[in-house]
Amino acid sequence: MITEQAPPLTSLADQERGLTVRSTAFASTATFLAGIDRLDALWAAAIAVDGTGGFMLPVCAVHDGDLLVRPAGDSSTHTSLRFLVVNARGMTVAQLAVTAPPPIAVMQIDLTSVPSGSAATELTTQALRTLVRWIEDHFQPEGILAGDAHGDPATDAIFAAAGFRCSDAPTEPRMYASRKAIPDQWPSLILTAGPLISARETVYAADAARNGWNAQWSKYLTQLESEFAAYVGTRYAIATSSCTGALHLSLLALDIGPGDEVIVPDCTWVATANAVLYAGATPVFADVDRESWTIDPSSIESLITPRTKAVIPVHMYGHPSDMHAIGSLAARHGIAVVEDAAPSIGAECGGRRTGSFGDVACFSFQGAKLMVTGEGGMLCTSDEALYRKVHKIWDQGRVP
Repeated sequence: MITEQAPPLTSLADQERGLTVRSTAFASTATFLAGIDRLDALWAAAIAVDGTGGFMLPVCAVHDGDLLVRPAGDSSTHTSLRFLVVNARGMTVAQLAVTAPPPIAVMQIDLTSVPSGSAATELTTQALRTLVRWIEDHFQPEGILAGDAHGDPATDAIFAAAGFRCSDAPTEPRMYASRKAIPDQWPSLILTAGPLISARETVYAADAARNGWNAQWSKYLTQLESEFAAYVGTRYAIATSSCTGALHLSLLALDIGPGDEVIVPDCTWVATANAVLYAGATPVFADVDRESWTIDPSSIESLITPRTKAVIPVHMYGHPSDMHAIGSLAARHGIAVVEDAAPSIGAECGGRRTGSFGDVACFSFQGAKLMVTGEGGMLCTSDEALYRKVHKIWDQGRVP
């Protein structure tokens, strides 16, 4: 999912990549919602219609054979999503469809059934407003159009009441909803972006709460570890309580302790150095590069002593450290490389993702990071012996 307002696309390559990301996100969401086949999962995926007590329910496998669900028409050229607008008593009052015609820069909403009565009309109007915000939060299209195939004044009135306006193009008049406006004044406290909670998260969370016990306790955890390792490009991954915890585990598994030194950058979050102290070793602070704010390889080399056991490069604010230079000097001096990749999920260095360079790497899912779980972290490595040692410490020495 796309979670934050993207910067202006400045090149054709950027535009194409943005369209690809948006297209993939929309197709993935449509496939997931359409495949829901349980009533509990359907209600977990429902979108609350602000201030009404109503919901928008995705049309999915649960509705197979339901005569109240009207066909979406020909969607052979683009992906579509359909929603039933349901009032607080569970009665369907309208149906909405979202389509993303290629190249998916602009999306379209169709009202495929017109509500009857003032209460249903008000609920549908508010559902349209809610759906526009949902589309913007999830996919950030360049615009959202009202469907133009109906030619029905009552439908046009509902779109107008929901905030859609007519374009000025005389050759192709269309109703559209504008993108979110930037506020005139920012709040005094600038908050982190926070997570985008989609239907996928609510469905998975509900399933885990109901069924994630005993033999199923690690179902989603194991899936996350496997897919995360594949994404980063390592053989193994272990979920942890935090990136700090992952760093601590890494140093313990590398047999680093009292009397040892670990080189860390002097511009980083304090947890990088704290993890060294937790292991009983001494953090040695290296200078950072003036341009990238990441640890300077020449400064690392000048600080290496017979007691140096490891270096922890930090990919500061997602900007990768010079891992080729750091890897080379670490190999020459026989010291371990522990990547503090806390804020750099998805960042690349020379075509490889951060987290795939060192002996071990540590990521963060804390609320200010690129991928969040509230708190949490991940330890990645391709060294089987190191993985087994980490796992033994992580699991309190229990036999799997």
